[in-house]
Amino acid sequence: MPGRETITFNQSHCESLWLVAVARDEAVGVDVERVRDVPDFHLLEEQLFSRGELFRQRALPDPERRLAFFRRWTEREAAAKFHGATFDPARPCIPPRRHEPLSPTADSVGMLAHSGNARRFLSFQWDGELMARPAALSANAA
Repeated sequence: MPGRETITFNQSHCESLWLVAVARDEAVGVDVERVRDVPDFHLLEEQLFSRGELFRQRALPDPERRLAFFRRWTEREAAAKFHGATFDPARPCIPPRRHEPLSPTADSVGMLAHSGNARRFLSFQWDGELMARPAALSANAA
């Protein structure tokens, strides 16, 4: 119907982390990953990244290189979701107009892809301890 707003959302999870983006009249894509050791890390880089990206990756010391790898990985995953596609390493990354890097925890990275029309971002962190203490939750609700 004309004049109606469209609500869109996208979500990603990794282990106990869950990232969700909700937007009005705008496509969004998100991804979250825990920065960790990956077997055959260097081979994976070769499959995922262009020559220029590989050159930049290989110029970094290992701890920074691992972080940069996961930043690029989440950027590509979020971009694919933004475009309504599945992540395919063989397909070139078509970036949306905007990427917002996220750091949900000390050992994880995330990325929000959007068209750049957003006026405001809100971020919330769920307190997982509330789920472990249902009695405390009901006591606080009174």
